[in-house]
Amino acid sequence: MTIDLPRHSFLRVAGAGVAATSLGAMGFGAAEAAHVRAFKLTSTTEACDICT
Repeated sequence: MTIDLPRHSFLRVAGAGVAATSLGAMGFGAAEAAHVRAFKLTSTTEACDICT
């Protein structure tokens, strides 16, 4: 079984593989993306302050 894969397509697939591996190595995996901390500014209030 032979696959006719042009050079441009091969380079595109290889580049996507390298990018995905690099992102996984830096910690941008699916498990880390599921753990998102809460937004810290949800419980803040607006204060009127006059500074001159």
